[in-house]
Amino acid sequence: MLLAQELSGTTSWAGEVALSTPVAGVIEQVRVSPGQRVKQGELLLRLDQRPFDNKIFGLQAKIKKLEVLRNETQAELKRAEELYDRTLLSDHELELAKIDAVSAEADYRLTQSELSTAQLNREYSRLTAPFDALVLKRQAEKGQVVSPTLMPQVLLVLVSSETMKVRVLLESQELKKFRPGQAVKVKIADRIFPGTISMLGLEPEDDATAYFLEVEFNTQGKLIRSGEKAKVIL
Repeated sequence: MLLAQELSGTTSWAGEVALSTPVAGVIEQVRVSPGQRVKQGELLLRLDQRPFDNKIFGLQAKIKKLEVLRNETQAELKRAEELYDRTLLSDHELELAKIDAVSAEADYRLTQSELSTAQLNREYSRLTAPFDALVLKRQAEKGQVVSPTLMPQVLLVLVSSETMKVRVLLESQELKKFRPGQAVKVKIADRIFPGTISMLGLEPEDDATAYFLEVEFNTQGKLIRSGEKAKVIL
């Protein structure tokens, strides 16, 4: 009977992501703090919505105006074509009617596109959790100005609340015994978690012959901090 092999390592975060807004504005609300657990889709931070709402309302009003103008120029073009068919209108006058109709249609569609962009920018002004996560860092406060075009800012850093890693340092010859995707077990304190080898290092870490082996495991809802001592059981 073969005895299980245990490798000593430490836990580290998996699925770390830095969040920022791609639009400029003033932070209106920050709803999370470091260490807080959040669900996918949960609102984390919001910029002042008034500039975005005002832009949308203005474009919606402009679209209504342009829609009336578009309909009128199309009706005028139809009347011009009827008169032209009856030889009561010149080629030049018909061409002018066509230009007016095309111009009105272009203005209408362009403003619709601007409205879609404004609505998308309003969505971008709200940060939501991309997955179930823990808030690792908060670098945002109410009233803070966000200006990504001048200085991209990391506002929040999230890490997965469901998946973590264990990193084990091994000699090159030892590393050859393992393969990515291999099933293993992770022991932290008195708890056992199923895991999978996710990475075999290709570059040395501490010295010329030591490489990291990484194991990913599901935390099963338990709060585990980075840097905790762990065992990988083979």
